[in-house]
Amino acid sequence: MTSGLSVNRLECRFGQCRGLGVPSYGIAVYIYYRDHNPPHFHAIYGESEAIIEISTGGILEGRLPRRAAKLVAEWCEIQRDALLADWALAQAQQPLLPIEPLD
Repeated sequence: MTSGLSVNRLECRFGQCRGLGVPSYGIAVYIYYRDHNPPHFHAIYGESEAIIEISTGGILEGRLPRRAAKLVAEWCEIQRDALLADWALAQAQQPLLPIEPLD
């Protein structure tokens, strides 16, 4: 499946998070520094936002349109190890590593 879910590091202007995604489909993915457990990331699509648990790819809180949720879950499954590594780095307030896009 080609989604255009592209993942590149991006600093938030307030220094509170590291963005992982600026995809062509408009899905932004963020891991916030020193965020609460369980390990998760925030996915934002238009006016919709959801918190995605890294270990399952499931939505913990919020809502995304069906297609966006499916793309994010697929990418999470493929990149789970990299996401967990970036989660640990964010908890230690270290720079995050790039994560490959969903092709």
